[in-house]
Amino acid sequence: MEWSIDIESGVAVCGDDDTLRNPSTPGSESRYKDQLKTPRGEDCPTGYPRLAAFLESDENFMVYRRFGYAGSRLLLRKQTELQRLEAAMIEMDEEDERASPGCLQSVDLEGDPSSPRARIMKDLETKYEEWGIIP
Repeated sequence: MEWSIDIESGVAVCGDDDTLRNPSTPGSESRYKDQLKTPRGEDCPTGYPRLAAFLESDENFMVYRRFGYAGSRLLLRKQTELQRLEAAMIEMDEEDERASPGCLQSVDLEGDPSSPRARIMKDLETKYEEWGIIP
């Protein structure tokens, strides 16, 4: 679903055709109820509310710092954590394959949630999700 903002009125409208964007179109009154009123700068208190309204008024103003250095440090730390868990998983795979050839051909190997394999897989999943969130 598409949202559009009328800069003059500060109204955000939900819809993807001209009927929803143009309230003067005949028959659009009932469909125009899905609008959200976006505060205009002069209607906002001074400070962050007014700054946010100003920044929101034009997509070219939506420029924010990336925190690239901090993000890189976090990614490197998560990457190291993932590498350690991956190494533990690979070591466990090799041990299991030596002990019981062919046993790694089934997901059922994880079985009990408290098993070492299940714990490593859960930790890997958690760390991987955390890693994916960091920009």
